[in-house]
Amino acid sequence: MIVHQYTDLIGNTPMMELCKIAPGLKGRVLAKLEMFNPMSIKDRAVLFMVKALEREGKLRPGTEVVEASSGNTAIALAALAATMGFKARVYISEAVSAERVVILNAYAYGKNE
Repeated sequence: MIVHQYTDLIGNTPMMELCKIAPGLKGRVLAKLEMFNPMSIKDRAVLFMVKALEREGKLRPGTEVVEASSGNTAIALAALAATMGFKARVYISEAVSAERVVILNAYAYGKNE
């Protein structure tokens, strides 16, 4: 699959049939492989919210989206802001892992705001 923008990857996660988990079952058992979203399990929800803001005319040039998060939502928002061109400000707990802080700072182009 070739995509043209980051958002094309969000929500197009594959499903896998779990044939061996319940042999003899009349129905099918399917697993949605959300780990194939590009950045976070929160990508789909954050994209939905951002698209809703755009539709409602609330996300205009210069608008800053603010989020308080423990990690995944913040990372999804930062990734979308970087790729879609809007501003995002994220507030996180001091208990958030160093790895998440590095990821967030990378999306802010190294700024620690």
